[in-house]
Amino acid sequence: MRKNKYILLVIIMVFSLSACGKKEKSKPDAVAQKMIDDINSIGDVTIDDEDLINKLLTTYSTLTDKQKESVNNYNVLLEAQDELDNLLKEKSENEKKKEEEEKAALNEKLKEKHMNYAIIISKEIRRKLYDPDSFHLIEVMYSDFTDGSVVYSIHYSGANKLGGTADKNLIALTPNNGSETGIGYYDEDSSKYSSYSVAISKIKRGASEAKEQGWGEAVYMDVDFIEDHLDD
Repeated sequence: MRKNKYILLVIIMVFSLSACGKKEKSKPDAVAQKMIDDINSIGDVTIDDEDLINKLLTTYSTLTDKQKESVNNYNVLLEAQDELDNLLKEKSENEKKKEEEEKAALNEKLKEKHMNYAIIISKEIRRKLYDPDSFHLIEVMYSDFTDGSVVYSIHYSGANKLGGTADKNLIALTPNNGSETGIGYYDEDSSKYSSYSVAISKIKRGASEAKEQGWGEAVYMDVDFIEDHLDD
């Protein structure tokens, strides 16, 4: 009989200890419940949810440990944050790609524009030669001024009146941002002609001084291509 009482006592103690070991799950208070409801409202994540998700993350960080423990869908918020980060990364990559494509397209347009100017200038030089058929391009390059105008250096050779061959260099300046018209020329050998005075005032400064005033890096052009289009 005593043995049975002892066994019963042990069983009661085991159940008591077991009950004491179980931690009662905290019930969400008003703040934590609102947090739970706000997280559930996220749904499918879009970039438009950026402010909401960041606000919820900030709010969660201000909760007490007890409130955090009762927010049983916090993992949903973390998953939403990961998905948002992926969407923002994809958006950034797409914008960068678009920017690079637009820049490449602009460079192609500028390249075409520079080539057209070089052809026009070369035609003008050839027309003024004693023997236009003797015209031969040696080197063509251009460089940008900070005001938007472009300077071209045309190194060429051609027959002179004495029957010899002249090796000359001509500098040409295109209009700056459309505020001027025509192309200004300056022949380094004879200091001759110009379509407008602004060209001469800039060109005469010389390459070294002009560079300090806003020259960009010189870009060399395809001489063969220019010569092939002189009769267009």
